[in-house]
Amino acid sequence: MAETGGIRIALIEAGHWHAPLYLDGLLSAGVEVVAVSDRDGAGGRQIAEQYDACFYESWRDLIQSEAVDFAFAFGRPVEMPVIGEALIEVGIAFALEKPCGVDPAGVRRLADAAARAKHFVAVPYLYRIGPLRAALAGLSGGLPGRFHHLSFRFVGGPPSRYLENDCAWMLDPSQSGGGALMNLGGHFVDLFHLLAGGPAANVSALTSESAYGAGVEDYAVLRLTGVDGAIGVIEAGYTFPSGGESLREFSFTLRSQQHYVTSRGQGIEVRSVLAPTEQADVLDVELRNELYYPMFVTDTIARFRQGKAPACGLAQAVEVMDIIALAYRSAAAGGEVLSYQ
Repeated sequence: MAETGGIRIALIEAGHWHAPLYLDGLLSAGVEVVAVSDRDGAGGRQIAEQYDACFYESWRDLIQSEAVDFAFAFGRPVEMPVIGEALIEVGIAFALEKPCGVDPAGVRRLADAAARAKHFVAVPYLYRIGPLRAALAGLSGGLPGRFHHLSFRFVGGPPSRYLENDCAWMLDPSQSGGGALMNLGGHFVDLFHLLAGGPAANVSALTSESAYGAGVEDYAVLRLTGVDGAIGVIEAGYTFPSGGESLREFSFTLRSQQHYVTSRGQGIEVRSVLAPTEQADVLDVELRNELYYPMFVTDTIARFRQGKAPACGLAQAVEVMDIIALAYRSAAAGGEVLSYQ
């Protein structure tokens, strides 16, 4: 794709609650949204009207009828591998909302198809781009770093928000793949892989749905051990009493050979391990993940235009899904430690 010139965009299954978070990025990227699909109708139809784009109830009809250069694909996770394979077959480059499937087999099948076709596929594991990664890279002299212990806590609002957004399928594990661990925890599995320098070697997890009994876990704790001994702890939940401007709890702590980093409001606090008497530095770093989606869109379109690989692709999505699947197996066995080969 040439670096200049218009790009015709399709939004596939735009009834997904994340789709509106992409719209500011599409505006910044200077692309033309020409077609939108949504099997459930209302959300996608509104977006199509906003762009004066053609609306389709069937994504298959859209990709067979429209000449588009790039698609941002959403949908129910159980359908994501099928949507991705169809886009590869017709030659449309795309970004596919995480988790890209409900099990390792489906995501790996899609990744293999994309690799054979040398097809551009981006995946929004958001912390591979944006200000947090840039700040951490600046500390470590470039990534991957070698952080020795890492803890992340991300607790979002209750499961009822998916009903309010007409995405009740999120509470059906046969369609969504799982609850808070699958939906929220994957971001931090990927961030652990990035910051620890490679995929986890061992996994253990516990999950609970006792807070709401909504059919998927509303709280999960995951422990990862890296190949070089790094230890990561990830907490993910749907138990934050969100309302008004308070949407979630997000905090983290990271320790490398040189730095001890903690989240602090909308920024990070950095302490020197080598000079512990020095005053901590406080860096203004945007941490609200909803603001990372426009960054993902503009970064992805820029890479596509320039013929570069995406910042995060299906290879990383496979690794995340492998770990999440092991975590569910571990939780079912009471937290048994399992190895990732």
